[in-house]
Amino acid sequence: MKRNRKALARGFLSSRDLPGLTQWSRDTYSSMGILFSLTNDPDDLIVWRAVEAVGHVAADKWKGRPEAVRDFVRRLLWLMNDESGGLGWHAPEAVAEIVYNIPELVEEFGHLLPSFLVEEPFERGAHHALSRIGHMMPSQLSGSVDTLARSLDDPDAGIRFHTLEALEHLGDDVLTDARTRLADDRSAVQVYNFDTGQLNEREAGEPARRLAGRMGIGISG
Repeated sequence: MKRNRKALARGFLSSRDLPGLTQWSRDTYSSMGILFSLTNDPDDLIVWRAVEAVGHVAADKWKGRPEAVRDFVRRLLWLMNDESGGLGWHAPEAVAEIVYNIPELVEEFGHLLPSFLVEEPFERGAHHALSRIGHMMPSQLSGSVDTLARSLDDPDAGIRFHTLEALEHLGDDVLTDARTRLADDRSAVQVYNFDTGQLNEREAGEPARRLAGRMGIGISG
């Protein structure tokens, strides 16, 4: 039975039918859990659409069952704890998407994500999470500037990209150096576009060049 529910959910994700997914979730027990399980799908596009869908469905459930949503977020955070005995690989992204869609939860849960910036295997997901939340509420990042600044030298291009995006929301002085040093970083990064529902190839240094452009600073290359 659960396998059938999961297959149905995956079908909605394949077509990115968010209205259909919302109705399915209202009629389906443990729909958020089923969607989160699909963040382990072998297809990267399905993974990201599942992350997106968790936030979308949580926002719909929030209207009538806010405590159920809170409990689900707590469960995701518990999965990121060593004592859980299991790993929710994409839990940081899912938590961020729930918070992004339900701003009332930013103060309650947003401050818990920075501790995973240096916690394997959640580093990339945590950096994405802070970038996503920072887009909505930059003040949530103020206590993480030093850690984020160190991430600018991370060997993972995805972490460098999301770090630049997070710091971009702050306009912090650390970017004075970073926009010059990392602007020529052409390392390829796959990034999910929440507007189009597609994965796009981007360059790690793109946010640095974007910031420089806004500030009217010319960068060669």
